Amino acid sequence: VISRYMRRSSAGPRIWVARYSQVGVPYPRVVEVRDIKGAHLKTLLSDGKRFLSGVMWRQTSHPALKPNSYVDIVFRPEVSTYQGTTELQANLQAIEPSREHTA
Repeated sequence: VISRYMRRSSAGPRIWVARYSQVGVPYPRVVEVRDIKGAHLKTLLSDGKRFLSGVMWRQTSHPALKPNSYVDIVFRPEVSTYQGTTELQANLQAIEPSREHTA
């Protein structure tokens, strides 16, 4: 599912970059942002059809993460299990406002 709008980065085999593609898949849009225990940042991203949870450790805010904004992200995919629920989660490494897509 994620591979439809993610590609491997030249930085290494375990880092993925969300990018606009020529097939018209949109940039990730920030749906929700919240802080976790005053120490970390949790976000929900969407391409309009699917959702992806993201986490940024040791950071409680980021200027590019605003609801309804489009972003370029670099992340490491990981499996997260919390309170009996397992999900794919993006461990966010870098975020910036999308240069080619705006809200």
